Amino acid sequence: MELVCYVPWDGTPDESFLNKEQQSALKEALQDPERDERYSLRRLQMFFQAYMERQKNGEVAPVGAQWRRDNQHSYTMFLTTQHNADVHLQHVENDGMLKARYKADDQLRETDVDLRYEVHDEIDRSEYPCALNFAR
Repeated sequence: MELVCYVPWDGTPDESFLNKEQQSALKEALQDPERDERYSLRRLQMFFQAYMERQKNGEVAPVGAQWRRDNQHSYTMFLTTQHNADVHLQHVENDGMLKARYKADDQLRETDVDLRYEVHDEIDRSEYPCALNFAR
């Protein structure tokens, strides 16, 4: 997808990125039984090889290109999504609360002491707010 989106091509992507031998292999039904399908595994493998050759030659996402900025943004969003999924799982495990995490001291390592203490207490869960909620 990156090759088709960021590298200029003429005619079809197959003509621009695949050599004649690869193109003829894709047209033969015995070589590529999925040639009439929307996606062909053989074609994707060939495009992956073309991509990796360009990666080896330093042609993929050059510095300062929109291609590189888009890849950086996509990777940042991937990391953010992973982080948010972890935070969501912590919320689910702890009844909607995030528990404080403390670094274990040397003498507590490899023990069964839980170092995740609740930040909220019974006063925070009161039905009506009172002065004690703010007196910390």
